[in-house]
Amino acid sequence: MRGQRRILADAIFGLSGALSSTDRPVVYLAGGATNPCYSDRTEAGEMLRWAEHNGFGDKFDFRLIDQPSDLQGNLRELQRKSGRNAELIIFCEWARQDYMRFLVDRLFVNARVVPIRFDAGMNWLSRPRQLLRLPVKVAGYYSPTIRELIQLPLRRRFMRRQARP
Repeated sequence: MRGQRRILADAIFGLSGALSSTDRPVVYLAGGATNPCYSDRTEAGEMLRWAEHNGFGDKFDFRLIDQPSDLQGNLRELQRKSGRNAELIIFCEWARQDYMRFLVDRLFVNARVVPIRFDAGMNWLSRPRQLLRLPVKVAGYYSPTIRELIQLPLRRRFMRRQARP
């Protein structure tokens, strides 16, 4: 886990080093509760706690998108808050980059996706597994019916499995 944190810290330090001292960019941290056993803890909140603990609280204006949603919902909320034409750098887990790029290309005009290997639970099979799921996710983007009847129930089942002690 320490290596993944170092990678993310290097990415944030690189971003903060490229900014002038008067800039205080807005950083949106997205991710809802992923474990029903700890519904008060969200991915966004944990990232904020980590960023503040590592001294990034003064360099960035952090804002949370921490509603229990999926990636598409988080990106739509980001679009609502920042606008379609905002210049964005979006970091994502390396294994999930294909779906992220698909959504970002459709929701934003000036956004760039930067994949980073920071999830300790991901292994070499994670990206092929994500690629196998991609057609259902893409179909869910275009069809609300597929999203409601297939994609979201699969996500809920996954979340229930994650909640097992």
